[in-house]
Amino acid sequence: MKPINIAITAACFSGNKGAAAMLQSSIKQLRERYGEKLNIFLMSTYPGADRKLIAEMPEKYDFIKVVNAKPERLLFLAFPLSILYSFLRFIPPFRKLLQMDKIIKAYSQCDIVIDEAGISFVDSRGFIMNTYAFVCAAVPMLCGVPVVKYSQALGTFKNGWNKFLAKWILPKIKLICARGKITQDNLAGIGVTENVKLCADGAFSMPDSEFYAEKVQKLCEDSPFFRKRVVALSISSVVQGKCEKMGRDYRGCMIQFINWLNEQEFSHPILVPILNLAEKGEKIKVTVILTSKTSPFVKQNYEHFVGELNRLRDDIGFDYGEINLIEASYDESSSKHLKLFESIINSIGRDELITADVTYGNKPTSMALQLALTYSY
Repeated sequence: MKPINIAITAACFSGNKGAAAMLQSSIKQLRERYGEKLNIFLMSTYPGADRKLIAEMPEKYDFIKVVNAKPERLLFLAFPLSILYSFLRFIPPFRKLLQMDKIIKAYSQCDIVIDEAGISFVDSRGFIMNTYAFVCAAVPMLCGVPVVKYSQALGTFKNGWNKFLAKWILPKIKLICARGKITQDNLAGIGVTENVKLCADGAFSMPDSEFYAEKVQKLCEDSPFFRKRVVALSISSVVQGKCEKMGRDYRGCMIQFINWLNEQEFSHPILVPILNLAEKGEKIKVTVILTSKTSPFVKQNYEHFVGELNRLRDDIGFDYGEINLIEASYDESSSKHLKLFESIINSIGRDELITADVTYGNKPTSMALQLALTYSY
């Protein structure tokens, strides 16, 4: 049985959670496709931390070998050596000598390399980061290994240095999975089209983990904090940066919103637009997508939602009739997503105002929800 050797670069478990989600989803899908034949070289910028995390994970990741690919090693050692290797790898003594470097040795054993940078070759990232993105792809290519770019954002390419690097290396990539239409258009703007495929974010395919779901459930059951009503608020540094450019006080706005939440008695975000839009005597339609009818958490959340909805109905005086329930399967297959997509489309009438809250469920299910709502709108 011939082994399948795949290297993954520009991603690690110990970096940001989006990168870790992309990494875990890709490893799961590769394992399902290639089974016991699969060997993965993880070219990690945090090798020590990644080895520790892999050892502690409930999944058995004994087919993953972590290789020290810190930026300084990649830029100042592996890159020059890979240039030599591209000329000398056909001469056995020189090939053996150059393979003493662990990065060169790992790449030389691979069938393909997956570049999983979430974002690369973007003008705003500057000289250093764009040079690093170039080297991440150039080193394995110089070692004679094809490279594919996992779903990621690329461009714009207005900066001279960034445009030069991108135009030099991106056409040589075996496949570029462009994350969204904007990235696809950015690539087309510099003439890169033949090896590009439009894709969604790879992190959306990250599977649920029963192990961690049970751990979270136990923590919630044991903690008095979660016996109260809870609102999770995600503060975005990206949005803050955009607000600063627009002269908006993002931090002050968030503080004001948190203070407002503290004054409320409900915790479901969907009730905020109902509170602001529903009028006395009005008939509204409520559709709820349940990811499971057996999960105690789903049942508890649904009952809590209905209780708060009824309280709001009594306060304002609107009517919502019978709640339209749509069940979403935990099975993350395309057929199940299409069925959910169709159910949502069929539940929405012509000229209806849609107010949506994607709160529960995993990422692929949420993606199907958002696509359906966007299509309906």
